Amino acid sequence: MSFLWNWMFNKKPEPVKKLRLEDIDWDCPCMKPVKEGPCGKKFMSAFKCYVGSKSDPKGSDCIKVFREFKECLQKHPEALEDDELSDNN
Repeated sequence: MSFLWNWMFNKKPEPVKKLRLEDIDWDCPCMKPVKEGPCGKKFMSAFKCYVGSKSDPKGSDCIKVFREFKECLQKHPEALEDDELSDNN
């Protein structure tokens, strides 16, 4: 919304705050189902890698941990079947 407001009133857009590792709230309810599931450690490794990535494009240095997380999800499809993760909420 602030982007639209700034554009409408010709104000300079505010810079986007970069997420840092210390900004991650691992206790956030939005992360709980995945974090506590069978692929939780793989998820946390992949997320930490992406947030801390300095490569261009961002995350391109995290392919190995992304692949490990993906493989875990393929082995445990129930990990993403939690009601809290569904698009129907």
